[in-house]
Amino acid sequence: MSTQKAFDPFDLSASQEDWDTSRSGSVNITPRNASSTNAHDVNSNPSMDSNDSFDPFGIATLSQTPNAGIRSASDDPPTRRPREDSPSTPPEVNRVTRQSVPVTALPPKLVLKLTMYEEVSSQARIEADGTLSSNAAIEGSVYAQVQCSDGRKNAPFALATVDPDFSVRPNQKFLWNDATMNNNAFAVHIPKPELGYVPVAHYSLTKEVQHLPVLLERKVTVQDTSCRLAVQVRSKLTNSGDIEDLTIVVAVPERVNGDSIEISRGEGVWDELKRTIQWKLKALETGQSFMVSAHAKLWKPAQEDDDIRFPPLI
Repeated sequence: MSTQKAFDPFDLSASQEDWDTSRSGSVNITPRNASSTNAHDVNSNPSMDSNDSFDPFGIATLSQTPNAGIRSASDDPPTRRPREDSPSTPPEVNRVTRQSVPVTALPPKLVLKLTMYEEVSSQARIEADGTLSSNAAIEGSVYAQVQCSDGRKNAPFALATVDPDFSVRPNQKFLWNDATMNNNAFAVHIPKPELGYVPVAHYSLTKEVQHLPVLLERKVTVQDTSCRLAVQVRSKLTNSGDIEDLTIVVAVPERVNGDSIEISRGEGVWDELKRTIQWKLKALETGQSFMVSAHAKLWKPAQEDDDIRFPPLI
């Protein structure tokens, strides 16, 4: 009975002697299950003889020259590839020195506030032809307040009147250079210590008016410490149209306690700073009238000869 040889294309079942005689070279390969004093540990790498010619990956060379095939980025100096579109030489730049730029100081900032106080009086008369005319007189004052960014002095300013019929008298105390610019304009300079409103000019105008559009009637009643004010405005029948955006302003004297003011009729607004009561009406039709009223308390009882006035303005 013949014994068949198992399929072993790599001749793994050959003995140790057959392996040694069939291979050329001096590389000794020891099977893992062989018991020999020269056997390596399982975790250690097998020894490699330099005479072994079978070395397709160059392991023997790497072991002799470690890191021979590895190049570090720091071995060669870095090179930068120039851009093709960049010029070879930088363009010329005109640099402006600090000395070549003129430095000029900005003019001071000036904030000018103006307020006007005006009184109007008229006297009606009937002409020979039966027409009604009035002689109107206007007396007014201009007050100014200046806020200037210059800490040493305030900048001057000029005032001019548009209507040449006005007669303007500037306040000599605040007149700049003691001279007017022309008949209708003058320069004003307010000193730095002046913080509030100061009178800078007075003006007046007298004019003949053929037709006044409204009639105004004011009535003040005072009893002990109580006072009552009533103002009525009527549009004339001869007006060609309605009166629009009508405003009635009444100045309250210092003798009246401002905290006690109450509006009795109309949508009035009390201004504590200006000490005025103001009523506004969008429109007043021809021939119609509009009445407003208010009452307040006096600081002390009024005497019989006391004349407490509430000047109205329209």
